Amino acid sequence: MAQHHHAHPSEVPSGQRAAAALTHLGGMLFLFIPSAFVWFQTRRDPKDSWLAHQAKEALNFQLTVTALICVCAMLSWTLSPIGVRMVPLVIGFNWLFSIIAVFRSFRGDKHDYPFKFSFIR
Repeated sequence: MAQHHHAHPSEVPSGQRAAAALTHLGGMLFLFIPSAFVWFQTRRDPKDSWLAHQAKEALNFQLTVTALICVCAMLSWTLSPIGVRMVPLVIGFNWLFSIIAVFRSFRGDKHDYPFKFSFIR
């Protein structure tokens, strides 16, 4: 499958930039659901390769955040103070990096999260 990557942010269509920004933003409230939906819709369409990349990045990041929240929940169940204290940190981490991704993708920049497990390649 041929991958078309836009050479310059201004070449990314505004509809794709807005969809990517909403995908990253949606992850702040709904974790991996918005990015999974967008990625499944765009992953095979070469004209949407930039948007598919952004959705895949968001999906991998949100799956990582979801896994961390599950670990916090398990820690809360066994070692209550540690897990409970980690939840706000994970949520803050999610919001910080998601907001950065919203602004970068809205500008048309290719955004890669600095920390994520690559569940989807």
